[in-house]
Parts: sequence; C-alpha cells; structure tokens
Amino acid sequence: MEEGHRTHSQKYSAPAFAYLFPLLERLLRGEGKVLKEEDEEFARTLSIVAEHASLRSDPDLADDVIDLNGPDLLPRAAMLKLLCRLIGVSGVQAQQEAAKTILALCTSAGGEMGCCVASNEEISVLLDGLQAPVVDVRSAALKGLQELLLILPTPETDLEFGLRVAQRLLVAKYDADEDVKTLAEEIWTDSSFTNDPALLMTLIEDVTHNEEVIRISGSKALAALLEEYNDQVDSIMQCLFGDYMEKKKIPPPVKDNLGRIVTEAPVDNFSIRCGIAYALGQISPLMSGDQIPQLFEFLVPGALGDNSEAVRKAMLDAGLAALTAHGKEEVSNLLPVFESFLDKAPTDQSYDAVRQSVVILMGSLARHLDKSDPKVKPIIGKLIEALSTPSQQVQEAVANCLPPLVPAIKEDAPTIVSQLLALLLESENYGERKGAAYGLAGVVKGLGILALKKLDIMSKLQEAIQDKKNFRHREGALFAFEMLCNMLGRLFEPYVVHVLPHLLLCFGDGNQYVREATDETAKAVMSKLSGHGVKLVLPSLLTALEEDSWRTKAGSVELLGAMAYCAPKQLSSCLPSIVPKLTEVLTDSHVKVQKAGSQALSQIGSVIRNPEIQGKSSDRAERSFAQDIQVSSGFTEHQVCSLHRCPVVSLIIQWYRGLPRQVYRDKENGCPDYWQHVFSHRSKGLSEVIAGIGVEKLNKLLPDIIKTAETPDIPSHVRDGYIMMFIYLPGTFGDLLTPFIGRLISPILLALADESEYVRDTALRAGQRIINLYADTAVSVFLPELERGLFDDNWRIRYSSIQLLGDLLYKISGVTGKMTTEGGEDETLEQTFHKAVVHVLGLERRNRVFAGLYMGRSDTALMVRQAALHVWKVVVVNTPRTLKEILSTLFRLLLGCLASTSYDKRQVAARTLGDLVRKLGDRVLPEIIPILEKGLDSDESDQRQGVCVGLSEIMSSTSREQVLAYVDSVVPTVRKALCDPLEEVRIAAAETFDQLHNTIGHKALEDILPSLLEELTDEKQGEFALDGLKHVMAIKSRVVLPFMVPKLTEKPVNTKVLAILSQVAGDSLTRHLTKILPALMSALNESMGSEVEDQELQYCQTVVLSVKDEAGLQTIMDEILPTLRHESPGMRRAAATIIHVYCSRTKCDFSQYVSLLLRALIAAYKDEESMVLEAVCEALGAVSKSLDEALRLQHISSLRQAIRYSVADVKGNVLPGFCLPKKGIAPILPILREGVLNGPPDLKEQAAVGLGEIIDWTSMEALKPQVVNITGPLIRVLGDRYVWNVKVAILKTLTKLLAKVGVHLKAFLPQLQTTFLRALTDANRSVRLEAAAALSNLVAIHARVDPLFTELLNGIKKPENDTGVKETMLQALRGVILGAGKKMSEATRKNVTETIMLMLSMEEDAGRMSVAGCLGALCAFLPDDELSVVVDTLTANSTDWVIQHSRGQALSVGLRYAADHILTEAWREEVISTVLKNAAFDRVPVCIAGIRAAGFLLKYFILEGEDPPQPLVSAIIKGLNSSSNEIKMAGAQMVNFIAMETSVLPQSFINMLVVVLVSNTKDKNTAVQADSEWALVSLLKMRQNDSRLQATLSSLDAIPASNLTETNRRLRKVASLPEPRLKVDDTVLM
Repeated sequence: MEEGHRTHSQKYSAPAFAYLFPLLERLLRGEGKVLKEEDEEFARTLSIVAEHASLRSDPDLADDVIDLNGPDLLPRAAMLKLLCRLIGVSGVQAQQEAAKTILALCTSAGGEMGCCVASNEEISVLLDGLQAPVVDVRSAALKGLQELLLILPTPETDLEFGLRVAQRLLVAKYDADEDVKTLAEEIWTDSSFTNDPALLMTLIEDVTHNEEVIRISGSKALAALLEEYNDQVDSIMQCLFGDYMEKKKIPPPVKDNLGRIVTEAPVDNFSIRCGIAYALGQISPLMSGDQIPQLFEFLVPGALGDNSEAVRKAMLDAGLAALTAHGKEEVSNLLPVFESFLDKAPTDQSYDAVRQSVVILMGSLARHLDKSDPKVKPIIGKLIEALSTPSQQVQEAVANCLPPLVPAIKEDAPTIVSQLLALLLESENYGERKGAAYGLAGVVKGLGILALKKLDIMSKLQEAIQDKKNFRHREGALFAFEMLCNMLGRLFEPYVVHVLPHLLLCFGDGNQYVREATDETAKAVMSKLSGHGVKLVLPSLLTALEEDSWRTKAGSVELLGAMAYCAPKQLSSCLPSIVPKLTEVLTDSHVKVQKAGSQALSQIGSVIRNPEIQGKSSDRAERSFAQDIQVSSGFTEHQVCSLHRCPVVSLIIQWYRGLPRQVYRDKENGCPDYWQHVFSHRSKGLSEVIAGIGVEKLNKLLPDIIKTAETPDIPSHVRDGYIMMFIYLPGTFGDLLTPFIGRLISPILLALADESEYVRDTALRAGQRIINLYADTAVSVFLPELERGLFDDNWRIRYSSIQLLGDLLYKISGVTGKMTTEGGEDETLEQTFHKAVVHVLGLERRNRVFAGLYMGRSDTALMVRQAALHVWKVVVVNTPRTLKEILSTLFRLLLGCLASTSYDKRQVAARTLGDLVRKLGDRVLPEIIPILEKGLDSDESDQRQGVCVGLSEIMSSTSREQVLAYVDSVVPTVRKALCDPLEEVRIAAAETFDQLHNTIGHKALEDILPSLLEELTDEKQGEFALDGLKHVMAIKSRVVLPFMVPKLTEKPVNTKVLAILSQVAGDSLTRHLTKILPALMSALNESMGSEVEDQELQYCQTVVLSVKDEAGLQTIMDEILPTLRHESPGMRRAAATIIHVYCSRTKCDFSQYVSLLLRALIAAYKDEESMVLEAVCEALGAVSKSLDEALRLQHISSLRQAIRYSVADVKGNVLPGFCLPKKGIAPILPILREGVLNGPPDLKEQAAVGLGEIIDWTSMEALKPQVVNITGPLIRVLGDRYVWNVKVAILKTLTKLLAKVGVHLKAFLPQLQTTFLRALTDANRSVRLEAAAALSNLVAIHARVDPLFTELLNGIKKPENDTGVKETMLQALRGVILGAGKKMSEATRKNVTETIMLMLSMEEDAGRMSVAGCLGALCAFLPDDELSVVVDTLTANSTDWVIQHSRGQALSVGLRYAADHILTEAWREEVISTVLKNAAFDRVPVCIAGIRAAGFLLKYFILEGEDPPQPLVSAIIKGLNSSSNEIKMAGAQMVNFIAMETSVLPQSFINMLVVVLVSNTKDKNTAVQADSEWALVSLLKMRQNDSRLQATLSSLDAIPASNLTETNRRLRKVASLPEPRLKVDDTVLM
C-alpha cells in the first residue's frame, strides 16, 4: 500500500492491478486489518481502485495486440461486486467515490475508443445491483448500465440474456425512488426495449423476492405488463395462487425415534407471501368478472387466515383493492359469500382473524349497496361488534368502513353513539375502549362535523375528561379526542382550542395511563394543525408558561414539545417563538418543569435536520488533582506521580502552581515587582528542596525539567518558572552542578529567544549567573554552546550569545563592559588581555571566538551588530593586528557561512568579507587569494562553495584593475570550480563567473568557455563540465549563447549540449532558433534507424520544450511547418516528430496556431512514405489531444477546410494518411465527435458532414477499428430533437458508413433500425428521403428482414400518416426490397405484393410513382406464379391513363432490374407490345414511361448479344423527334444510359441515333440541347478516344457527317466536364 501511495500519480498495468486486487478487496471488505471508512488507508485504497477504473487502451496498437495498460485485463466483474457492496455498507463519502468508480469502470467497458466491451458476467453484476435494498446501489447500477447502452444486449441480439436485462429494467421502472425510475425509463427507451409476454413469468420471481423494494416494484411492473397482455391475467393469478400454497407449507422439525428434535423447522419466510398479496392487489383492477370470485375463494378463508399477521394484512389490502375496483359490479355475487362464511365458520379462536377480515371486506363492499338496502344495517352491526377486537389494524379498518355506511342509518345514529360512548367511558377492557373511540370517530365522520354538537358528544367528553374520580373517564375522553383528530383532520381544528386546557391538566395527571393517553393525543392534535391552527393554539400555550402552577407549566411545555409532530412548514413558523421559551424553563425552580423543558427541546431537535441548528451537548470533564498539576506545571503524568511520593516536593509544587494565571498576565502587562519577588522565592525554595534531596534526585529530574523548559507549546509563565530555577540551582548545588552546566545552556539560549520579554530577562539572568560562578572551572563545558549560538539562525539567540560571551570575556580578562579603548591604545593592557584570554580559552578557541565576534559586527540584525561591536571594542585593542592573527580561522568560518543555506549567514559572511577587502585592500588580497585557491582543494563541500561566493564578493568590492592583477589566479579557480563534482559548488562558480564577466568583460568568455567545451569529451569531468556550463547559461544566457551556438550547430551537431543549455537559456534561446531548429532536424534525420535515435529525440524534445515565449513559438512554426514539404522524407519525418513532441509536452498555449497545424499536417497526409505518415499521424494526435471541448468546436471548419485542400490533389479514391491501420483518422475523430455531441446545431451539421467526407476518403480496412467511435455519437444525436439539416447530415454519413463497412455495424443494428424508422416519419422531406436511403443500405446486414417489411407496410397503411410520409416509406420499401428481397419469407412477400398492387391506383402522382417503383423492384424476387399475376396486370390495357401510367412505370422499373426474369417466352411479345404502346401513347407521362422501358429493353438485348429489335429503336428515335421537349429529353437520357452501360453497339444503331441527336443539339430548348450533347459524348465514347467518332463520320452520309463535324467542338468541351448524375428512373424521389 505504501508503494502504491508513493506512485500515486502513476497507474499500474492492468495485469499488475489484477494481481494486487485481491489484497485491495480484502482491505476494503474489512478482512485482515479492519479499515474504517474514516481511515486514511481506506480512502487511499479506494482511490487506487478508482484510478485504475479509468484505464484506456492505446488506439495506435494493432487489433491483435492487447494493451497491458488498457481495461481489457482488469478484473471488472470482481471490481463491480466490491464497489456495489461498498455503496451498500459505507458512509456518504465512500458511497460517492464508489459510485463514481462504477461509472468510470462501465465507461471503460462501453465499447468506445480505447475501451473494451463488457461481458455478460459484468452486466450481471450490475443487474444484481438493481436488486439491492439500498437505493444508492440501484442508482449506481443503472448509471453503469447507461454507460453500456451501445453494447447492452436486447432480446433481438441475445434472447435469453436480453430478456433478463429487460426484466430488471422493467422492475426498476417502477422503483420507489424517482431518480431510479427516471434512469430506468431512459435506458429502456434509448435501448429500444419493448414489452414482451415472456417477461410475465420472470416477474413472478420478483414478486417473491427476498427484498421488499423488489417485491413492490415487481408487482407494479407485473400489473403494468398485464395491462398490455390482459389475456394472461388468469394464468398469472393461478401461478400466484400456486406459489402461495407452496410457500405456505413449512416442513415440521425432524425428530429421532425418541421424539427429540434433530433439525429445527425452517424459519417461516412470510415476506414472500406478502409479495404475492401485494401483486394480487396490484393486478386486481385488471381482473374480469369471473376472476373476482376466484380471488375471494382464495382469500376466504385460506389466505386471510395465514399464520403471519403481516400476510393477513397484505391479503386484506388486496381484497379491499379488488372491492374498490369491482365492488359495484360484484356486490350481488360477493355479499352472499361473506355472509355464508360468517354464518358457517367455526367459532374457535383460529378463525377470529378471518372473521374480522371478512367483516371489514363486507363493510367495504356495503358502500356499494343502496342506502335503503336492508342488508346495510346488519353489516354496520357486525362492524360495530368488530370494534371490540383488540387489534389496532382491525379497528382502524372498521373506522374507515363506517363513514360511507352511516348515512343509511341516520335515525339509529344517536343510539349507536350512546352505546359507543358508554363503552368508551365505562368498559374495563382497554381494547374495547380504544375500539369505541375509533367507532365514534368513524360515525361522526359519516354524520358530519355538526354531529358533535347535535348529539352532545363534545360536552359529554369534556365532562368525562374533568372527572377526577374515575381515570377511565379521563382516559376514554382522551382516546376519543385522539381519534377525532386523526379521522376528521383539520375539520376538528376549531374544537382544539377547547380541548387544550384539559390536555394541559392531564399532562400532570396522577394516573400513568392518563398521562400516556395525553401524550398520544397531543401528538395527534399537533400533527393535524394547519398554519392558522398553530396561530390559535400557540398564544395560550405560551401564556400557560407564566402560570404559577408547575403542573400547568409542565403540561404547556410538553404540548410545545409535541409540536415536533407538526408538519415541517408549521413547525418552522413557530420555532422562533417556542425555542426561547423552552430555553427559559430550563432554569425553572421546579425539577419536573426543567425535565419537561429538556425533553421538549430534545423532541424538537430530533426532527430538525439542519446541522447548524441541531444542538450539541458535551459533558463537562472534571480534572483530577494530578491532571491539574500536569496542566499548570508542565510536568508529565509520570513526573507528577513520582513527585507526589515526596511530601515536601508535592507541597512546594502545589504552592508553585497555585498562583493564579491572571498574575502572569498582569506581570506581562507591567504590574509591580511584587509578583517577581514571589516567583523568585518560590523557585528558590523548590531549588533548595531538590538540593536537599541530593544530586541523584537532580540527575533524575533535570532531563525532564530541561525538556519541559525547551517545549515551545507550554504557557510562557511555566517556562519562566523553570528558567528561574536555573538561577538558583547553581547557588544551591555549587560545584556539584558543574557536570550539568553544558546541558543548562541550551534551554537558556532558547529562552533568550523567547517572544515573552520577562522570559528573556529571566534567561539572561540565569546565563549571567552561570558564567559568574563557573567561568573558571566550566568554561570548556558551556563555551561550545555559546559558539554555536553565535551562528544560530535566530537573531535573538545570536544576540544573547554575544552578550553572554562578552560577560565571559569580561570575567576572564578582568575588565567590565563599560570600558572603552577611546583615547589611545595601551600596549601593556593589550598584552594582559591577550595572555588572560589565551590562558583560559587556548589560542585556537580564542581565534574562533574573536572571528565569530568580528562576523557579528556585520550581522543582519542591528542589535546583534551593536552588541558585537561593543564587545569587540572592549576586548580587542588593536584590530588590524588581531585580524591578521585570526585571518585563517576567520576565512574558514567565512567560507562555511558563504556556502550556508541560511540567508542570514550568507549575508553576514559576504558583508564581513567585503568589509575586510574594502578596509585592507591590497594589504589583505595577497593573503586572501591563496587561501581561496587552497580552499578549492578542501574535502568539505561548503568550503569549496564558499570559495566561489568569496571570490564574487571580493570582485564586487574591488576595482577592475585589482581583479585584472590577480586574473591569472582567479580564472583557473573559477574554471576548476565550474567542473566541481558537487552541484552546489558549480552553482556558486557560475555566479562567480557572472561577476568575473561583469568585471573583465569578453575575456572571461574566451578564457573559460573553450576549456569547458573541451572538458565535455572527458569521461570523468564531462558531466560536471556540462552542468557547470548549464549554470553559466542560466545566469549569462544572452552573452554565452551567441558564443556557443555556432560551435554547437556545426556538424556533427552536439544536441546533448544544446538540450542542456536550452533549459536555462530563457528568452535568449528564441533569437537563435533559426539556426538551432534546422540543425536539430538534420541531426534527428541522420540518427533515424540507429541506436541513438531515441536519445537524439530526447535532446530535440528538451530544446523545443524550452521555448516558452510567443516569439519562439512563432519561430518554431515558421521553421518546422515548411519542412513538412521538404524533398527529403527523413527531414519531413523529423519535422513531424518535433511537432509531435512539442505539441504533446509543451505547456505553452499554441491554440492560435492550431488551424495552421491542422492544415499543414492534413496536407502531409498525402505523403507516400509510410514512415512520414506515421510521424504525421502522431503529430496530428498530439494537436488534437491538446484541444479542450470549446477549442475542438472552434476548429471543425478549419479541419474540414484542411481536408478539402488535401484531397484536391489526390490521385485515387483514398487519402494515404487516412488509411493508416487503426490510427489514420483516430486523431481527428475526437474533434468531429465533440461537434456532433456537444456543438450547436450548425456545428453538429458541419461535424457530421466532415465525418462523411472522412468516410469517403478512407479505406474500408482503416475504417473498421473506428466504426464504434463514429456510429455511437451519430445515433445518440439522431435520437434527439434537432433541426432537419442536422438530421440530414447525420443520415447521409451513416448511409456512407453502411455502404462502406456495413457488416461491422451489426452490433448497432437494433438502434440503427429504430432510428431510421423514426426518421421516416419526420416532418421534413429531406430527412425522410435520407432515412429511406439509409434503410436500403442497412438491410444488407439484416438477418431477419420480415419484421422490417411488416413495420414499413404498417406505416404505409396507417391512415394518420400523411401522403409525404407514405411516399418516403414507399421509397424506403423499394430500397429494402432491392437490398433484401431474397431474404423475405413467402408470407411477407405475398403481403407486400398484395399491398402494392392495391395501391397502384393512388390519386397522388408522387405516391403512385413510388408504388410503381416498389412493384417494379419486387419483380426481381417473385416466383413465376406470382410474377405472372403482376405481368398480366402491368400489360393489361386501361382506358384510364393514370392507371396506364402507373402500370407503365412499374413495367419500366421491372425491366430495369429483372428483364431476364420478365422476358420469358410466355410474356416476351406481350411485354414488348405493351412497351411500344406506351411509347406511342398520347399522354406525355405514359409515353415517357414507355421510352424508358424501351431503353432498358435495348440495353438488355445488347448485353445479351442480340440485335436490338427495330420497333424499339424506332420508338426511341420517334421519341427524340417528338414535339414534346420532355419526351425528347427522356429519349436522350436513355440513349446516354444505354451507351454508358454497354461497350459495343452496332454501328447502324449508332448512326440512326447520331443523326437525330445532332439535330436536337440545335433545339431551342437548352435542356434538350444539353441532354442530347451528353448522349452524343457517351454514344461516341469521346471521353476515351476518337475511334468511334471517326468510324461514325466515315459511315455517315455527307450531310449528317458535316453536321456532326460542326458539333464536334462543343462535344469535346462537354466531354471534358465531369459526368452528370443520370436520371433514368422517374419513380425515385429526389
């Protein structure tokens, strides 16, 4: 797990993750180490699973290669099971993360680009999730299925599993949760699922499911399905009855021979039987008259007498539902059944439940009886009797049955009310009194609210509730009030004000039962109050809180608490008034009022869901005495316990910590010194006590005392107390404390840096105390601590160390801090000081101390500088002499500080060095430079680094002349430092080079850089020299680059150095890109295919990625894009490779160049070199991936324009780049997909057209891998409501795709068919025509075409479809016939033929033409017996020219597609005769149909090798000579058609046609001229050569030949134009 966390941003391969997954699963399931949801490991483990759920395959891999980093090898089924479980058992955060992971995992298996296809096992896991009791699991499973829409099995593609999917979705459509229902509906619709009777039996399994939510949903789904298949209700009922009887049987326990139980009886799974009851209730409205008696035969007495009360209730509800739906019709049949049972049923206790249920059913049924029916009164009597049943369910059901029946017995109502009141108030049986309350409320509801006053019910109840002697009267009245509230609702609200005072009193009633009844009544009253009712009640309750009687107050409080049962809206309106009052009573003098207030607040708080309002309570934690010591003194628990064992110490500590903390705050605020005096005495006392115990005890206590004193997070007054002990411990222990002195200095120095001033004062006094007492004996112990303090990062510690060090030096030398050297130097005094200090400290330590003091004079903190300067002046008499003595030590310290990571230390050292050089100048340089040169040989890296920093500081502090004087020493030192093995030293050396160049100019470049270039070839020093050069570049790129680039770009190009230098060159690199980029491409070209190719590519990548400014980006584009057209394939490939590298890795925004890149790269797709195309494809992919959704939409038009420019010069039908296997079109598909899915309508259209253009120019093999990626979005958008031009564009693209790779679209067959059929009924004609064309292509991959034919025929027959829709459906039918006529079954074929034949006489011209086209196309697939009927019809003469026209068109189309089938000996003559008659018909449309039929016949005869029949030729020529322009055009078009479809024509035939056509080229009608010219060009094969033209000229007479020669020029111009789209079939809609 830790390793997984370490590489959190990296993903494992799929096999590696599959290997790890069992471990992750056990962790998340809680096996092994139990992980809680709030644990970091749990979240980390779940995040690992989530990251790997989004794996995607590389689209560039071959089909037979499995991408190890793709989703194919993930254990998806196991992952889905685990995630579903986590959603079901985890908290909200883990649920959300697991749900997102399921979504990502399903997306990865959704069949789109880079995804795999989910297996049935994985889909089964999601289907199981739909049966989970937790709604979040069901919702997540549905969202997962929604991601699998494209590959989700349906009954058409996989019957068994598709039915299972349909079953689960159908149940989910009726889920209790609205979101789940909505999701299921969307999936059902989008996947084109339909209701299937096969689902009925499977839904019975859901009715008896273990989970209640599935049982309820399954029952609703079953009822919904039976609405459509009503004839199955009876069989389903019988199945439910049978299942109930089977599930009701519980095997007895297994016993041995002695009667002992061996195996217990199984637990009664009554919930399954509840599901059956619920299903019966749901389908009861669908039952017929003869099925209702069967239901009640099942219920009475069997099912209503079930062992389980829950089943009995459910069965009763089912019976009531049936009576609600069918009671009025079946009252005469069912009432005798109920009466018979009640009369004949045994009287034993086992039948009580059934009798009660039957009474309720009878009461419900009686509502449908006439009020005057004599049976009503006995039924009411039985219902009143049933009220005594001690069952709330029975009593409530009876109360609900009474209101509709009571009006029938109004005259007996007073008697019944009196009986119920007597039972309510006098009965000793609790159940009877409760039932009487239910009955009374039911009767009042039936009679109306006025009955309360008319029958004097309220006054009697008020008397009863005030009866202090009989608690049953009070309890009964409360029962009645409760039931009246529940039954009457807000109608009872006006009486609530009168009931409230009694409720207030009853809350404090002495009888427990009365108080419980009061609670329930209060809840009922408050739950039914309206907003107005709350306003009526609230003032009186709040007023009652002011009463003196505690009972009244307590009752009012409890009633206010009962407002928690108000509706949320009412509760929210009164909370501002209630809560403050309840808060006040918490301080009431009476305990019970306080308790009532607390309970009321809890009740209200329990229903508030806003976390900001919910109250939080926490018990006050009381600390023990030892804990108090621990907190106030800072001791650990262990220390406190040990101290408590010593009575005196315990007493002192208590006294020490007993001072109030306010005293310490006062001390900080400047109170009198009295408290300091108190502290001092207490610390002194504690020190003396510890001294009295002995050194051994000090040795044990001191580490803890020091540790506490150094702890930063304890209060400052605690630290002050401990530091104060260090003042008195030396005095109490004396020399015995010497071994501990060194350990005391560290906490004292830390305290000297404390933020609290009084802590610093105490620490200074402690330090001075130790120095005064131990300066002679323990100087070696505490002096190292003071030396370290001189160089501490905290300036306060440096300041304090100098102060203490000064005190030490004063003590040693015998001077005071007030002395000064002003007034001259005393030689004797200096020698005395020197001897004393050296005697005590030693020479080496004296040098270190003085060097530290001198450096302190240049400190960054003013107070440190002042203190150091003061001490220096006191203890040093002759500064120059002393500096000369300590110079070596001083430089060693300086070099270390110059290389420090601390800014303050570097500043101090630099200032000190500069101060030395400025003050001493030439006197000190001869000594400093050798020291620095020698320091570069040191083994310590900080020394070498310090040398470089020191040199920089010296050069900045001296003149140019002084530097030039030592340049021969400085340059080798800098050169050596630039090649140092340690990077920190090289960085410092680069800064030194910068200073050197600033000082001596170009000489620094000439003296240092050439030698660095030579060092690059050295095996040991090469890498160091290169890095040094890199750091130099980072500082002086503008100066170094012009010097280096010409040398590095000479062949062989040193790409490695260029790469390293470019990383630090910054903006200076841009100026030299025009030289660098050609050199890079040349180097990359030369290395291709060699071992160093990858390395060279890496170097080139580093260089181009270093360009980050706008000008550099422009230069890259200007240099590299033109190289894509270079004559050398290697250079073209290199340019594409660099574009790929740059666009895929750069962080620069190159969005403004995307259009330029697209145009250049798409243009490069014309390249014939495969290696170049591969590189260009990768570059294009990088550009595409860099675009976000918005940018993709912006560049759709740019992409289409680039494609058009590219294909303009392509020879052939494909663009070479598009035909790269698996990857050619992959880079540009995301751009167009984004436009199709998320663009506005105009961009959707452009994107769809662009996809069509890509399909046109891509080979079938290259299109195969992208079929899913292209088809999915198109289907999704086509199913939504968009403008017609978007739909047309998408349909055209789908048509092209079907035509090219139709067989690979089989997975989308159901969706495509549904979509195309829906589009056939679109309001726009263009959409319908494109849908028809698409269907004609789709049918080629259809295995079962009969349903499609049936659907089209049904659509054609639908009367609500207008003529335009029918025309396009006929067009679609024609296309489907031509594409799949052979696949039609005999029944379907006959149905189609019969329907079309009947429609031949349609009134609408376009519809009639479409029918004719369908019939003609159908002739190719009819057997002889059916064809004979059709041919006889088509060749029959009719006096109605309209019918003759439709028959002629049908015959024309039939001859076009099935001439060999029609022109048998039996029909040949008759068909030709009919054609000739039609061609000579006096109606133009019929004549045109005949001309076209003659043309098709001529083509057939010529292709068969027969001589064209002269009558047919004459018919064509006659048509060409007709007076009608339309007929002339038809004749010319057919000649053109014959010429294009045949290769060899008889010359005589050509001559006859040429003469007429040449004449028509001079016709006044331009359309006739154009058609004639096109026909001549095709007839004379002028697009191939002139041979046929010359042959025709030679065979013609002089005049026709002359006429033909005259038209020759025009004909050649026509021949150079693209061939037109020839129209030879008038039945095809355009």
